Amino acid sequence: MAAVAAILRAVARMVGRDLRSLDAVHGNNFFWILMLMAYQQPSSAIFLGLILAVLLLLPLSAEPLRKIPPDRLALWPLTKTKRFALRAGSLALSPIFWIAAALFIWTAQPGPAASVILLAVGVQIIAWLLKRVVSNLPARNLPRLIPQFPGWLGRLFTKDFRQMLHTLDPYIALLLALSGALYRFMASAPTPEAFPILAVMVAVALSTYAQSLFGLDGENGLMRYRLMPLRGWQIFLSKDLAFLAVLALLELPLDLRTGITAGLMALAMGRHQSLQPSKPQLRWRLTSGALFPTGLIQVVAMVSVSAAVNGSSAWYFAGALFFYGAALWWYGRVWDKGTIA
Repeated sequence: MAAVAAILRAVARMVGRDLRSLDAVHGNNFFWILMLMAYQQPSSAIFLGLILAVLLLLPLSAEPLRKIPPDRLALWPLTKTKRFALRAGSLALSPIFWIAAALFIWTAQPGPAASVILLAVGVQIIAWLLKRVVSNLPARNLPRLIPQFPGWLGRLFTKDFRQMLHTLDPYIALLLALSGALYRFMASAPTPEAFPILAVMVAVALSTYAQSLFGLDGENGLMRYRLMPLRGWQIFLSKDLAFLAVLALLELPLDLRTGITAGLMALAMGRHQSLQPSKPQLRWRLTSGALFPTGLIQVVAMVSVSAAVNGSSAWYFAGALFFYGAALWWYGRVWDKGTIA
């Protein structure tokens, strides 16, 4: 069984790396808003927590042994008994197994543990169905379905739009937007005041990405940007338009004006942090940023200005647009001078 033990040790290291990659959630604005809601109004945080749990369960619920390429696993000289032991051992390394075991020990009831396992199985079934659907599309990579727009701005916009879809933040916002759309069109008497609140929550779910606009580009990507014959404001504009395009699509069933106002404030307040050196972001994980002071300032500005636009005067939208334009101009000059990043 030495070979089985060696393989399981390698799988355990890979599972450990995956778990450490989830640390990004601690720097995400949506996560801390959820924690604040859970402290103040636990009942209101259940739905948002369920959305976050589903997306985090997606990478956690996969069988650890799948991390080994099937063709390589088939070539290893293992007997049926060893393969069975390897399969059983890999299931024991699954984070879902340990979560279910902890719940069973803590509650002394099988119900919560079974619920976690069933939820993980359901998430994997949905992921398998989506994979089958995508495999039948002309472009196997779903973000590649975004068309290529012409011109320098169009090409950069397409790249940034596709890049943004490789993080989990838009999918949290998508689930929030879908829940709001269902409430609007299926409730007998929907409350109008709910939609601006949902619109701001969708923008908050995306706001951390505004702090890390270059996080997926890496050092090589930043070097390529430096070599492009473009001004700083042009580079920022392409990324901002991709951010606002994703946000606008999600805000359509909710409150577009309120959501875009919140998005403009998120971009303006996150601009300085987006130029600071930071560790590269990981694909298919939540974006990580600076909670204090940038994240706090972002959320306060988004909520206050959006509330003013919705409740006081639409002129606050013009103010948000002016503030965004000023930040775009100023930090475009900073980029051109090379004083940051």
